[in-house]
Amino acid sequence: MSKLIEIRRRIKSTKNIHQITKAMEMVSAVKLQKSQMILEKNKKYIENLEKSVKEVMSYKDFQDNINTNDSLIIIVSPSKGFVGPLVTNLEKKTKEVIEKNKNKKFKIIGIGKKSLNFIFSLGCEVIDQVNLTENADIEELYIVSDIILEDIFNNKLKEVYIIYNKFINILTNEIILEKIFPIDIEEKDFDKTHYIKQKESDPPSIYDLEMNFDDIYEKTLKLYIPSKIQSCIIESVTAENAIRMITMRNAADNAEDLNSSLVFQSNKIRQSSITQEVIEIASASNI
Repeated sequence: MSKLIEIRRRIKSTKNIHQITKAMEMVSAVKLQKSQMILEKNKKYIENLEKSVKEVMSYKDFQDNINTNDSLIIIVSPSKGFVGPLVTNLEKKTKEVIEKNKNKKFKIIGIGKKSLNFIFSLGCEVIDQVNLTENADIEELYIVSDIILEDIFNNKLKEVYIIYNKFINILTNEIILEKIFPIDIEEKDFDKTHYIKQKESDPPSIYDLEMNFDDIYEKTLKLYIPSKIQSCIIESVTAENAIRMITMRNAADNAEDLNSSLVFQSNKIRQSSITQEVIEIASASNI
């Protein structure tokens, strides 16, 4: 009887777990749908922005005035749990990058609560750690980007990388390492940048506007860096929601399977107990 009571308690627990995980799966599904819509709209914006940034940066020589070997890695991690191996994969990828580039001195900026799990164990200087989401206020993004831009404009950073989880589809995501400064430019046939040529060293221009090349370059970076960080956060959050939905679905299915097994055991014990009682009654009536 004590075993039957224990099994019934476990059945009740698995039912509760199934209800919780099913609810969490539904919440994650709604969040995934919302983040996918945001991601789709943001992709068009960031693609056009990157094209404009490349046009400006195609005229800029970044190596002449930079005498430092310092590089920055921005790590975009999940902010909540139940995300499977996402955090572990981010840590592994970051360590691989640092290991392969021992000639570079890396600084770290962590974005997302889970980045706290490993950024201080990388052996690099941690500049900042913030918990930003896809709905982060633009002022919060500027706080992070201003730190980066200050070092860029003062020639204290040679390169800036960002590592994040890229959403491919509901079942697939990929860890991406992307260099966001200076941007690698493959095409050389961009339109000429439009500004007033004020000195001989300025690149050629087509139209005269009330802005010189240095101003365009500075304002372009001030727009691009926070926008790119936000874009990577949106990608990461979308991948995070997809993984969490699948994880909760698997947990709900496992709880349901376990519950069925426990119900079968409970019925088997009850049937055995009833059979034993029937045998005892039949034996007593024959005496």
